[in-house]
Amino acid sequence: MMKRCMRRFAICFLVVVYLMIGCTAGNPEGEPIGEMEIDYFMTIAFGAEYGDSEARVRKWTEDLRIKVSGTPTSEDEETLDKVIEELNVLQRQVTLKLVDEKPNVEMIFAPEAGFAKLEPNYEPTNYGFFWVNWNSMGEIYRARILISSDRITQQERSHLVREELTQSLGLMRDSIRYPDSIFYANRTDAAEYSDLDRAVIKILYRDEIEPNMTQSEVREVLNSLKSSVQ
Repeated sequence: MMKRCMRRFAICFLVVVYLMIGCTAGNPEGEPIGEMEIDYFMTIAFGAEYGDSEARVRKWTEDLRIKVSGTPTSEDEETLDKVIEELNVLQRQVTLKLVDEKPNVEMIFAPEAGFAKLEPNYEPTNYGFFWVNWNSMGEIYRARILISSDRITQQERSHLVREELTQSLGLMRDSIRYPDSIFYANRTDAAEYSDLDRAVIKILYRDEIEPNMTQSEVREVLNSLKSSVQ
């Protein structure tokens, strides 16, 4: 009798674990979504700072293969490694990794005066700048990131590495509401993600949020998720 009970317990335990894994697939955070998180996501995830961009979700559906060139410092490289590691933990839909060839993301460290030659869409005067391309389905497939190697401090440059790479994931707008956010519109050297930053990154790469979704479609989905976790 004891062996039979233990066997039933083991089976039940495995079923519970399986269900927990299934429920968190594509949603590694397992955290509630509140109105503040939804509102901030709606602010920074639709449209872009530069160029004409319809208000729809843009995101990667393939892994990011990042090639670094130019003159990064050792601190730049350490920061990039750290940011890549954090982003791979915050979401599981795509994997970010460094490569030497066949990149779909270029991160170039160079003097700001030469940015226009590196990226025709560059808007002066930005010491950090990104430009992404997406297809008709709203899937981002290429990005170029420029980080100034002069005229700014190492702390400011490390911030820009974090900000520009994160924005190239599809969170392309800034905001003036939260000074501790890496998406803060005014000049800042924030070195870490705020809680809200982490939340919106997780939201964008949930399975329920699909490329090309409109604002109304996203809000409907997020409101249903909000009610389901409370």
